[in-house]
Amino acid sequence: MYRVIYKDLGKLREIVTKLVYENRLVVQERHIRSLHEVKGFEIIYALLYGTPIKPDKEVEGRYVTWSKFTKEKKLIRVIFEIINSDGEYINVVSAFEE
Repeated sequence: MYRVIYKDLGKLREIVTKLVYENRLVVQERHIRSLHEVKGFEIIYALLYGTPIKPDKEVEGRYVTWSKFTKEKKLIRVIFEIINSDGEYINVVSAFEE
């Protein structure tokens, strides 16, 4: 199991969209629900329709996107990585309102 690093962020957006539609997504809900009030659909909306994906400034192979596409018009930050373990999947490390 290893973190996949993408240099082409346009290609990463395509991969993220494909993986979301294939339901290849793991959300660290225990962490997110215990600390933040972000709903699952808000995470999915951010991954599909959020701002352009940017590399995380602290951890190589992690990425960040934001979404305002929520019922309450909250700004949601989603931090994720692509993991390869018998195929790729999205691991949502954290998501929170800013």
